[in-house]
Amino acid sequence: NRTEEDLALMAAEIELQRGRSISGEEFCASDVRFHRALVDATQNGPLRLMMYTVIESFIPITNMLTYGLFERQGAADSHTSILAAIREQDADRAVAQVRDHLTGMRMVLVQALERRGEKNAGNGPAS
Repeated sequence: NRTEEDLALMAAEIELQRGRSISGEEFCASDVRFHRALVDATQNGPLRLMMYTVIESFIPITNMLTYGLFERQGAADSHTSILAAIREQDADRAVAQVRDHLTGMRMVLVQALERRGEKNAGNGPAS
C-alpha cells in the first residue's frame, strides 16, 4: 500500500541518519520519524494506532538507553534494507528485514541494561 511519498519520507530519514554531523538527539528523532513513516506506509489503521505508543514512547526511551552502544551506520544500513524490500514490494523480505532489525535492537538494549545494572551494582546501596 506504500506510496512514492512514503518511500521518499523513509529515504530522507536514512540520508539524514547517515550524516556525520548529526547529533545523538537528531539521530534519535530521525529514527522515530523513520519508524513512523514505515508504519504509516502500511495504511493499516489498527496497526498505526497500536504502533503510535511504541513509536512515540518506547523507541525514544530505548534510543536514550542504548545511545552509547547504538551504532548509527548499522541502524541506517538496516533501515536501507527495509526500505529496499518495501520499494520492491517484497513483503516476505521486508518482514524478515524488520525482524532482523528488531533482533539487533533487542541485543543492543540487553547490553545497555546489563551495563546499567553493572554500573548500579558498583555504586553499592544508597545511603
